[in-house]
Amino acid sequence: MGSSFTLSHVASPQVASRLLLTGELITAEEAKDLGLVLEVHPADKVLARAVELADKIAEASPLAVRGTVKMLRQVQFLL
Repeated sequence: MGSSFTLSHVASPQVASRLLLTGELITAEEAKDLGLVLEVHPADKVLARAVELADKIAEASPLAVRGTVKMLRQVQFLL
């Protein structure tokens, strides 16, 4: 149930319908092509990429990051 709610908010109606009604499994590349994920990396590179992104966020103003996260969470509840 939770995945149905989430998918219907992050994917187009066509993509959400296809995946929810068929139960079809998709590859990481297909998920990227469908706009469900931003990046695809080999398993041995995932942690390094996550740390790279975390470092970039940490370089930003803490108040700006906190405000952005708060706004994103509020918008999620409106959808």
